[in-house]
Amino acid sequence: MSKRDPIFNLSVPVIFAHRGGAAESPESTIAGFLHGLRSGADVLEADVQLTKDAQPVIWHGPDLDAAFDANGAFRTGVRIWDCTWREVSTELWVRHPQPPGDEPSKLEHPHRRLMTLRQFLDFVSAVKKGDFGDDVGAKSFHLNIELKKTGKPAAKWTKRKVAGMPGRYPYLQRVLDSLNEHSPPDTTVVVASASNRILSRFRCIQDNAYKTNLSIREQIAYSEYFAPAHVRAIGALLDLFVAKEMEDLSGHAFQTAGALVTERLVREVHDHNGGIYAFLTAFPFLPELEPSDGAGVGSEEYTSAVQDLINKGVDGVMTDYPSIVSRILRK
Repeated sequence: MSKRDPIFNLSVPVIFAHRGGAAESPESTIAGFLHGLRSGADVLEADVQLTKDAQPVIWHGPDLDAAFDANGAFRTGVRIWDCTWREVSTELWVRHPQPPGDEPSKLEHPHRRLMTLRQFLDFVSAVKKGDFGDDVGAKSFHLNIELKKTGKPAAKWTKRKVAGMPGRYPYLQRVLDSLNEHSPPDTTVVVASASNRILSRFRCIQDNAYKTNLSIREQIAYSEYFAPAHVRAIGALLDLFVAKEMEDLSGHAFQTAGALVTERLVREVHDHNGGIYAFLTAFPFLPELEPSDGAGVGSEEYTSAVQDLINKGVDGVMTDYPSIVSRILRK
């Protein structure tokens, strides 16, 4: 019997399509997420940003550099939190980073539009009903939704009260309501964030309905198991100011940079009943397995690095290149 991961109950290794496969498709769009599924991904990773009018939108961002308008001009330097949902939804499409055949990079197609969180969840339900074809409709897949902490939305997420909006932490409540009302019943949803404040408040209002990741602050408690040595040293210093290791990681996904993973870290997370998933995507201040320019992706060195993570025992990997990683891991 094949080993299964403790979060999604899938055969390992689990493949996450980061933004649908941002280096291979129009990121964070219907077209992108369909590409991720057709490439063999088990989990769709989607990021949530808040627009100027506080609409939770699927976008990594915060810049809209990959989005273009009806004149073909990219929104370089424009950040999503400075735009209303109406502006984003009616005026922008997302480019394809490497379009197949004669397909243009800039294509004004409904499947290249940005989505709200609710629209994304409704899309997932439609996929599972077979509305987008049997090749994806028959596939069992799950969701990893990250609440982005950068810039202006960081303070909004954890605002306790907002006039005219119900609930405690109303912006987080809006996310929770969307998940409760629109998530397919057969889908595991992990709610993630790098921010400890966002995660702790979300856990406070969600009553264990959804699994979560460990914030950066919570991960630092495990820094003695990290690689390389200078990261361990910094982590040991920071560990003086953060919470200690959780006694039980059941229901928590330890999502960290591939460059930090060691066999000791994997054992420690598994011993505490957690699942551990490695980012192949670019990570600040650490060696990159998947640099933004794609250099070396698919090479023997890259293949060896991916296999090395699997040999260390990680439960899955998160990638911008799901088709390449799927070929490597599912030969």
